[in-house]
Amino acid sequence: MGRQSVIGSFVNKAGLDAAHAGRVHLRMPMLLAAAAAASLLLSACSRETENGAKASDPVKPAGKNPIELVFYQPNNDFSAEQLMEIYGNKIKEKFPHITPKFLMLTNEKGTDLPSLIAAGQKIDIIYSSIGATYSSLINNGYQYDITPLIQRNRFDMSPIEPSTIDILRQIGNGQIYGLPVVNQSLTLFYNKDLFDKFGVPYPKDRMSWDEIYELAKKVTRTEGGVGYKGLMYSFGHVARLNPYGEPYIDPKTMKSRFDSDKFKSLITNLARVHDIPGNDMKGNPATLFRVDRTLAMFVMLTGHGLLLPPDLNWDIVSFPYFGDAKDTGPQSYPNYFYITNVNEHKQDSFEVIAYLTSEEIQTHLSKRGFETILKNNEIRSMYGQSMEPFKNKNVSALFPPKYAPSTWTEYNGLVEKRIGEAHNLVARGEKDVNTALRMAAEQADADIETARSSKK
Repeated sequence: MGRQSVIGSFVNKAGLDAAHAGRVHLRMPMLLAAAAAASLLLSACSRETENGAKASDPVKPAGKNPIELVFYQPNNDFSAEQLMEIYGNKIKEKFPHITPKFLMLTNEKGTDLPSLIAAGQKIDIIYSSIGATYSSLINNGYQYDITPLIQRNRFDMSPIEPSTIDILRQIGNGQIYGLPVVNQSLTLFYNKDLFDKFGVPYPKDRMSWDEIYELAKKVTRTEGGVGYKGLMYSFGHVARLNPYGEPYIDPKTMKSRFDSDKFKSLITNLARVHDIPGNDMKGNPATLFRVDRTLAMFVMLTGHGLLLPPDLNWDIVSFPYFGDAKDTGPQSYPNYFYITNVNEHKQDSFEVIAYLTSEEIQTHLSKRGFETILKNNEIRSMYGQSMEPFKNKNVSALFPPKYAPSTWTEYNGLVEKRIGEAHNLVARGEKDVNTALRMAAEQADADIETARSSKK
C-alpha cells in the first residue's frame, strides 16, 4: 500500500472554558466542527483487504465483502452526526464495502465504554486524544500493536511529526497502537484592537516570557471605568505541554516531579503576571478574551481560534520561550485512531486510518482550521484558508520549530490538579513556590499510591 501522508481532524475540548488559570479539562468544545467538516473532498487510492469477494454486490469493488466498523469517541467533542460528516461519509466514498458506525460518550446512562463493553457492544476503533488513551484504550485492555500492519502495508511514517509517533511508542513500550489524526500545541492569542487602543506595539514571534511580561504591564489599565488585563493563560495546558518536557511523574519511580527546578521556573515565570496591578486571576480568561474583549493576550491551545467570533480583531504569535528553553516549543497534544484487539477486520481498519492520514485529506482539513500533524509546510500554511476569520493570520506561529518531548503515564490526569493548586497558591501570594510545589508533590505521590494500591 502506498503512503500518501498524514492525518485527520480534531480540536481537543481541553479547557477552552477553563474557569481560571490552573483549571484543566481534557476536552475542547467544537463550536465550528460541522462547518469545518463540510465539503471535504477525498480522492481515492486502491488497497487490498483480507476479505473475500462477493460479486453480487454491484456498488462495492470486486473482492470486498461488506463490513461494519464501529468507532467510539470517549468524549463529546463531536456528535455522531458530525463524526459521520467529517470521517464517515469519506470512508464510505473511498471504501464502499465499509459501513462506519460512530458511538460516543453522552449524558445518557450506559454510553461509557465499560458499560458498552459489558453490554456486548463490539468496538473496532477508538478515536481519542493522548490524554484519554489510558482511560479508554489501555484500562479496558483494548490495545493492539499495529506494527505488523505498518510493515505489511509498507506504511511510511516519516512525513509525520515525529513527536506524535514518539508518544505512541512511549505509551506502548515500543509497540504502536494507532495512527495520529491531528495535533495541537500552545500559542499566544492577542486582541489587536486593544493594542491599537492603547498605542502599544503588537507582540511578535519568538518573544521571551520576560518580554511578554513587560508588554502585559503596558496594556493592563483602567479606562472609562473598564478594567483591561494584559495577559492570562490556561495554566493547566501550559504545565501539561511545558516546553521543558518536564514530566508530571517519573515513569521509573512513579513519583511526582512537581518539586523539580523546571516546574519552579515555570510557575515563577507565569505567576508573576498576576502581581501586575489590575491583572489579577479573577474571571474566565476565555470569556474575557472572546466575549468581554477586555483581555489583551491569552495563552491557550492552538485550536482556540476555532471558537473566536468572526468580528474579533485577533491574531497569534508563537508561544513565548523561557530563557533556559529558548530553542524548544511546547509539547504535542495529538489525537489518534486506535485499532482494538477485538477488531475482526484489522487490515480493513488499517487501510481506513491510513487513508485518513493522507496528504489530500490533511490539506482539506487544514484549510478548515484543523491543525495538521504533517511536517509539510505547504499544508501548514493552508491552515484556515477556507474560513474568513483565519485569513491573513500568522498561522506559522501554530507550529514550533521543535516540539518538546512528552512523558505520559496513566496517572497524569489524576495528579494534574495538584500542580494547578500549587500555581494558584503562588499566584495569589499565599505560598512561596518551593512550599507550594513540595506540597503538590507530596499530595500527588499519595494520590498515585492510593490508585496503585486499589489495583492490587
